Amino acid sequence: MPRLNWLHLTDLHFGLGGQGQLWPNVKQAFFDDLSRLHDRTGPWQVVLFSGDFVQQGKKEEFDKLDEQVLAPLWARMKELGSEPSLLAVPGNHDLIRPDAKKPTAALKQLLRPERFGEIADDLFSDPRGEYGEIINTAFAEYAAWWRRTPYRHPAVRDGLLPGEFSVTFDVEDVRVGVVGLNTTFLQLAGGDYIGRLAWDVRQFHAATTGEPHGDGPGWVRQHDVCLLMTHQGPEWLDKNS
Repeated sequence: MPRLNWLHLTDLHFGLGGQGQLWPNVKQAFFDDLSRLHDRTGPWQVVLFSGDFVQQGKKEEFDKLDEQVLAPLWARMKELGSEPSLLAVPGNHDLIRPDAKKPTAALKQLLRPERFGEIADDLFSDPRGEYGEIINTAFAEYAAWWRRTPYRHPAVRDGLLPGEFSVTFDVEDVRVGVVGLNTTFLQLAGGDYIGRLAWDVRQFHAATTGEPHGDGPGWVRQHDVCLLMTHQGPEWLDKNS
């Protein structure tokens, strides 16, 4: 039977204060678990990471992430008999929050997620406009890392917002689609965002077809199985989303 095997990881928060001296022991326990898990579910063709790779979204964190975490992880998986590619979406710690002390009018609007519906059309019709510029700047280091990391799947189609993508796996005669969407783009400040975040169907269309008004469901129908990956679950989204 054709199989696509994946390893799902999330919320590493690499760079968290006090983590450095604990990481060697954690890494060894994790690698021991990988050996046992690989016997049951390997070999893995893909690693799915659903956000919060790092703690503060800084370039130095992403550089050390590749060097100190992903490089030894991929070496270990190769020893076990797997050479997977990486698919990932950003979490709310993979960005650098904008300075809210002197906010522009556009930032003030984005900092009121309950009013996002008023500007959604402006953002998704022009993702390089004033709202998109704020979001793209916040995720700039994540996006730069995602472009340069050697572990990224080579055939991803980039989407509308930072970190969004789709990709197809052909496993013999079975087609598996994976879509990753950014559900954390409004989490630009501290505080409780449960039930306040948003996503829009145009993100889905753009990730799968390249066009915000494309036929995402048509892309789905070209596959036998599809997976959707986000950082936040449905309880974090507003009612409309």
